[in-house]
Amino acid sequence: MKRTSLLFVILISGAVASAEYRVFKLQIKNSKTNVTRQIQSTLDPEQYQSVYPVGTNESLTYVQTWRCKGNTSHYQGYCQSPEMKP
Repeated sequence: MKRTSLLFVILISGAVASAEYRVFKLQIKNSKTNVTRQIQSTLDPEQYQSVYPVGTNESLTYVQTWRCKGNTSHYQGYCQSPEMKP
């Protein structure tokens, strides 16, 4: 039993050390005003719409996604898209 517990602790600590999260670039377009804006979020399009409902004249489109390494327990800004890195 002690070996199993030790193995579990080792596996968990390794998982915590390599934390990462996904960033989504989303586009919201208003069909009446033709105004388009882009946002970044850790929520995918479906999750985003359930948390931040878009207007009846607005459509939400997935543009891009990428992974960021790091701790997600406090917000420090999202990492850059790989396309934006030099």
